[in-house]
Amino acid sequence: MLHELFRFDRITLCMAILVGLVGASVVRYSVNYMPGDPRRTQYLQRMVATIACVTVIIFASCQLSRV
Repeated sequence: MLHELFRFDRITLCMAILVGLVGASVVRYSVNYMPGDPRRTQYLQRMVATIACVTVIIFASCQLSRV
């Protein structure tokens, strides 16, 4: 039953992987680029939250298209 609830198509998985890879590379670059910046932690928290929100939107759009 749970596997029927979370069924995704290939484009959704490709987009999620792409967002994850690009997001991870931006975060990794930012960590190396911003040493000693006092607002680095706040920036990284917001960046990770943005990546998470985009990923949720990608998966939600797939679920909504099945309805």
